[in-house]
Amino acid sequence: MEAVTECNELSHYVLTAIASNRFGRDIGWKLLQENWPTLYERFRQSQLVIQRVTTSSFSLFATEEKLKEVEVFFKANPVPEASMEISRTMETIRSRVFWWNRAQGEIISWLQGHS
Repeated sequence: MEAVTECNELSHYVLTAIASNRFGRDIGWKLLQENWPTLYERFRQSQLVIQRVTTSSFSLFATEEKLKEVEVFFKANPVPEASMEISRTMETIRSRVFWWNRAQGEIISWLQGHS
């Protein structure tokens, strides 16, 4: 991560790319958490960049556990520059959790009947 946090102003593209796919989402989230003071200081001058860096790190989550992690992290580390985007992204995760909890039984039954 040091290479990402210490490199030039384009490093937010690397972080966003890592976190924006299913293979890198947990890595991106961990990188954000472990390097938050450095990342926040580097990117907070640009509202758009800080929004992208923060929300891309957790936007693909879909479990209650991950939602709770995100809520706890941003309660302890508020980001006024990205608060609306963070709230919207957390609401998207809540919707995924709700959908899964509602549809889980039907999906499992369908899969069992078609395998």
